[in-house]
Amino acid sequence: MAEPDPLTPLPFKEAQDYLRQKVNLPTATWTDLKEGMHARAFVIAGAMKEDLLTDFRGALQKALDEGTTLADFRRDFDRIVARHGWTYKGSRGWRSRVIYDTNMRTARAAGKWQQINTATARERKRGRVLYLRYQAVLDSRTRPQHKAWHGVVLPADHAFWATHYPPNGWYCRCTIQVLTERQLARYGYTPTPADQAPKVMIEARTVRRADGTTTTWPTPQGIDTGWGYNPGEAAWGRNVDQRVFDDFRARRQGDWERIGGTDWEELGLPRDLPVRSRPPLGPPASDQKDVVDAVARTIGGRERTYFTPDGGAVHVSAETLGGHLQLGRAPLAPLLPDLLTDPEEIWMAWERHRLTGRIELRRRFIRAVDLPERGRLMLTVNAYRGRIEAWTFFGAGALNQANRARGGALLYRRTEGD
Repeated sequence: MAEPDPLTPLPFKEAQDYLRQKVNLPTATWTDLKEGMHARAFVIAGAMKEDLLTDFRGALQKALDEGTTLADFRRDFDRIVARHGWTYKGSRGWRSRVIYDTNMRTARAAGKWQQINTATARERKRGRVLYLRYQAVLDSRTRPQHKAWHGVVLPADHAFWATHYPPNGWYCRCTIQVLTERQLARYGYTPTPADQAPKVMIEARTVRRADGTTTTWPTPQGIDTGWGYNPGEAAWGRNVDQRVFDDFRARRQGDWERIGGTDWEELGLPRDLPVRSRPPLGPPASDQKDVVDAVARTIGGRERTYFTPDGGAVHVSAETLGGHLQLGRAPLAPLLPDLLTDPEEIWMAWERHRLTGRIELRRRFIRAVDLPERGRLMLTVNAYRGRIEAWTFFGAGALNQANRARGGALLYRRTEGD
């Protein structure tokens, strides 16, 4: 009996979720973001408005969900450009193809990688190894280095796939064949010996930013600039509410590095945020179900999406958020809506975890309140890819610790009269 394919067939939910859960981010050029940052943000070079990005994202999501073609997307492209009066660089055919091809290939690659991770863990439990085989299209259009990688067979957790998992460039047509040990034997493939695995040679590539300055991006030889990363590995998984909380808690002991940006002192902002009015607090909770119910009463149901003053949105799940709040914080649940819809400041920062190397784009909402029995509190919410990642409360004695959250790019600041 033939062994079943270790992966589920296309179309698959992982690829659809990869695109669906990205964060819209205006960019002037494709060099505004580097490699793995694209796994976090949905960008169209030169698209600077939220509603324009939302329309493009919807058209691409439809292409993934319904399997529509480039010709279908080009009709959506024309409609979106006309609606927004968007002026773009290049010809219509070239620009529409770049947008469609790049997003479709990276989403499918990221989705497949999530399935590979699941299959790898399953095979490992059985005492077996899952292998990946590099497959290039062997015709006159194929890059020479990609042809040279054709037929390389390495374990799925080999370091080679961190930089050479396709697509490896603009319009790259290379793919990965996933093989169990039994399939490897059936097809007559032999794993590539460790000492014969392709050497990863890094080149210093110069790229030009939107402001005209240049920087250097180290890139593996044979891979187009900006493509030397694994989109699925950079994405690290599907961002449902529970996964966000679980992952945040698992890495709390790690060390984070903020990538670029400024902080509140450099911008001349006050150390102490003004205290705003607050709604009445809620009743105490006797168990975790009471906490979930408190959040549900606050948001008016089991789930709700709040639109925020920076033009974005944050989704709240009562079950997930309430399941992670301590019992003593249930009375504070009514403070959440104002924190999201009327914060004092909203910051956005790219951060790299020094232990995992993963890059994350995080938004932080900050507001100060004065409670009769608790004194002054600074409230912060971390939002990751449109969902709450953590909700933190700092007392007056922890103000310096709280102010460390005020860094990156200041997206919004409440002004008098707002």
